[in-house]
Amino acid sequence: MSLRSTILGTACVVAVAAVSGPAFADMGGGFSGTLQGQYSNISAGSGGGNANEWGGQGSGAFGTGWGGLKLQVDGGYQGVTVSGNGSIDDWNVDGAAFWQSGWGRLGGTVGYNGISGSGSNINITNYGGFAEWYAAPMFTVGVKGGGASANDGGFGSGTATYVGGEAVFYAMPNLALNADIDYFSAGHGDSITNYGGTVEWLVSEHVPVSVYGGYTYSDFSGGSTHLSTWTVGLKFYLNGNGASTLVDRQRTGNANWGTETNLIDAVF
Repeated sequence: MSLRSTILGTACVVAVAAVSGPAFADMGGGFSGTLQGQYSNISAGSGGGNANEWGGQGSGAFGTGWGGLKLQVDGGYQGVTVSGNGSIDDWNVDGAAFWQSGWGRLGGTVGYNGISGSGSNINITNYGGFAEWYAAPMFTVGVKGGGASANDGGFGSGTATYVGGEAVFYAMPNLALNADIDYFSAGHGDSITNYGGTVEWLVSEHVPVSVYGGYTYSDFSGGSTHLSTWTVGLKFYLNGNGASTLVDRQRTGNANWGTETNLIDAVF
């Protein structure tokens, strides 16, 4: 089996499977964390089947005492049941270091994913950098980029690069509208572009649980395959700095979008 075939085949299985920001208190100190659980339904175009995905993730960020420097650790698991192709287990652990201030965040991330099931056993190591700018009190923009290397259990290995961008508009202090785009290139002309949108609402400032829903359209190179993914979930915020609204919790707490690497799985 060629590396190109392995990348494309596993991709289908796994994927189916100058205004400053407001001044926030305690931007770099203390502990912040999140816990979340979600469900996704993934379908392929042209009768390509569908999948159901359940999973969860936990994240903890710690101030170092060196200005706004924070360290973060994430871990998660996703279980995918693919119509007619069994199930896939995907778990990840990631680490990040970033500088956080009233204007935004700037940092780097490294992580590891283990994917098994449906005849695949893939190990992925990823690395990259990200930046977020609080362009206005209710508007955030971000960029990220990096690379990944994978070993697919004896069939071969490969590398990939990725770039992405995001825009977040806080229609209200507790309501966030997010739009993002991610591009992944695995070489040999193989690539995936993801277009996504998410709405998140913090139900109560006193019981910091939010509900969110989103949609992602994944377009594979050549136009031969596309995926549609609908997601719903719950997220619990734990901020030790007195933050109450959703915008404050997201801007003073854990890095989220910039450290996400789960979409890299689809490249392999």
